[in-house]
Amino acid sequence: ILAAGGVYSLYKIVTYFSGDDVGELGFTKEMKYPNLMAAILKGESHSYNDHNYYNPNLGGYVEGKWGRKYGALTKNLSEYTIGEVQAFQRNSRSSGYGQLWAVGKYQMIPTTFASTAKTAGLKSTDIFSPSNQDKMGMALLKNRPNTWKYITKQVSDTSANLNAAALDLAKEWSSIGVPYALTGHWGIAVGKNESYYKPHDRASSDTEDVQKQLKSARKS
Repeated sequence: ILAAGGVYSLYKIVTYFSGDDVGELGFTKEMKYPNLMAAILKGESHSYNDHNYYNPNLGGYVEGKWGRKYGALTKNLSEYTIGEVQAFQRNSRSSGYGQLWAVGKYQMIPTTFASTAKTAGLKSTDIFSPSNQDKMGMALLKNRPNTWKYITKQVSDTSANLNAAALDLAKEWSSIGVPYALTGHWGIAVGKNESYYKPHDRASSDTEDVQKQLKSARKS
């Protein structure tokens, strides 16, 4: 997933809400690990409520910028159906409005969006609402086996398993730094806390912060 940059402020969560109401971290009751996800999304989404965010950085093909709607949108992104959002993502980048790429709170690119919606049990006619986005966020966690096994205590709490869980997340979200030096996605050396997708992406979330929240999620 391409990092969109920006600042994601961490707040102390006071309570959980029902329906599409969001708590102080900007998540609905569907997200069971809000503090972990807040640390993950620090460099991905843009602000407190990013259900309507999309990545505008496609070489000028997408006209929208933060605070300005993508030209084809006539309402908030979170008011469209999942099928309609996917249609925006299928547009040619050279077409009139261009192509939406990474969308919503979890900055899902087209292939990830399609598979995650299916895993979350959502239909094309379901609304891309805050609660459904959080269902997809949970599906993203479940799709990272090392992460999911760690936070659900299917593996022991060792440094190796914690690093494996953190690396899984760094491979899913390019703005998270890797937990140790390795060869990245593009076949070049990547240092600790650099993006797995260097040099095309830059990490803005340290692995230490993510690992702290992984350990906390495991205890919840």
